Amino acid sequence: MELLNNPEVSSKYYYLNDLLHREDGPAIIYTNSENKWYLNGKNITIEVKEWIIENNIPEVWNNSHKLLFKLTFG
Repeated sequence: MELLNNPEVSSKYYYLNDLLHREDGPAIIYTNSENKWYLNGKNITIEVKEWIIENNIPEVWNNSHKLLFKLTFG
């Protein structure tokens, strides 16, 4: 996985095979705390936010949360 930082806005972008992708957190993290979730270039932000609320997932994930995410969306 490749992490690119945009120094102009201090945003973080995670890529895999030139596609936005991250399995253990948001693929785009903006400085204003807005996050966007992508797997293999597909924006799944709305689904993930609903999943986080429905399952009471905390802001910081442990290995169980990461596994549950992969099983749900992976």
